[in-house]
Amino acid sequence: MIRILCRKIPKRGVDFPRLINQLSEQVQSQSGFIRSESFWDSRGDIISMSDWKSKAHWKMWYTSAERTKIVDGIIKDGSYQSFIKKHPNYNIFLL
Repeated sequence: MIRILCRKIPKRGVDFPRLINQLSEQVQSQSGFIRSESFWDSRGDIISMSDWKSKAHWKMWYTSAERTKIVDGIIKDGSYQSFIKKHPNYNIFLL
């Protein structure tokens, strides 16, 4: 499993709630998608975390025409990081 952490800066003056809901509906049917959560930070940027079965599944979604069509209309800029889930036997205590 991998987790994708995204910081997105929304464009101003677009119907953001409708389009982001449309994007959320689209991702639900994507192969390898597990779950996602999104938060607004104090600057108005969106922080999203999504879990995928593999990096290949994420890349299929990231490069899909459905995603690109919606994201290009609502996101001004963004950055993405991926994290690989560690093996359960190698837990590290929270500090």
